Amino acid sequence: MFHRLFLRYLKIIALLTVFELSTFPALAQQCGLLQGTAPGTLVSYLSTTATNQANAACIASAINQLGSQRYAPAIPVLTKFLDFRWPVGARQHQRLYVLEHDGASIYPAATALEQIGKNSLPAVLNAIKGAPISPQAMEVAVSVWMTIYKGQAPTAVAMLKQVADNTKDPAQRQRLGWAASVAAMGWCSPAEQDQCKGAAKTRYSNSVSPGILPESH
Repeated sequence: MFHRLFLRYLKIIALLTVFELSTFPALAQQCGLLQGTAPGTLVSYLSTTATNQANAACIASAINQLGSQRYAPAIPVLTKFLDFRWPVGARQHQRLYVLEHDGASIYPAATALEQIGKNSLPAVLNAIKGAPISPQAMEVAVSVWMTIYKGQAPTAVAMLKQVADNTKDPAQRQRLGWAASVAAMGWCSPAEQDQCKGAAKTRYSNSVSPGILPESH
């Protein structure tokens, strides 16, 4: 009796597995092919794939590989995934730990951009300036900006504020000013707080440069 029930159970599991693979054959094959594939192929995959529950693991894998390879040509597409979370159900807690989940980032694109380094800054700046992106993506973009400038927080805040003050578009100026304020409040150490707050409140002109600003096109 037990043997027959066990065989029936195995048959049901087999049928369910066949159903899942027949429903998502391209996805199953694609995820396998993503492992160790050329970075250009990973960029193409991210550029043409809509994010959903079914392919989230594949997207995370592609992003992580590009970050590990520090593949600079992937920067533009990575900024489109700033608010993509992995694991999907991960939640942030405090702002300074917005990227942490069990010791790892819950925002793979943020980690990838940070691994690529300063070459990411122009695209991150454009993401903050441009619209539309979600409020969460804005906060993650600020975190990437400040993490890349780790140890130079007041200068990083001043850079954002300088770009804001010299931007003609009112909406962009507002977003950049907001980013400078968020950076000053949430990403500066206690010893840097006064400098960061001062940098966020200073009015900059084109003739005043708090540091070397990345080129932004």
